[in-house]
Amino acid sequence: RLPFFRRVFERFFPVVWIAVALLLITGFGMIFYGFGGFATAPEYVNILMGLGIVMMLAFGHLYFGAWRRFRHAVAGGDFLGGAVALNQIRMIVVFNTYLGLIVVAVAATGRYWG
Repeated sequence: RLPFFRRVFERFFPVVWIAVALLLITGFGMIFYGFGGFATAPEYVNILMGLGIVMMLAFGHLYFGAWRRFRHAVAGGDFLGGAVALNQIRMIVVFNTYLGLIVVAVAATGRYWG
């Protein structure tokens, strides 16, 4: 099972990096060209940007930490170490999923805030 996950992640993570780059570019573009900067952007937009940055940092931790450990463990035949790293990846993904749900809620309701 672990070699299968390694192959899946090797294909999936480049797509995530592209998405992260596009989200940063379009997010900052919206802030500076759409709202004139962070000071004039609505509160919910600043919250969305903050949550997005936290999600990107969590992915960076996943990629450069847990994924690196997972990849090396599986390549070296250390399946116990690979399972531990895979569990860390799972926990970070769950964390980012919850943050993503909060982002959706803020994005959907933010413009109606006081």
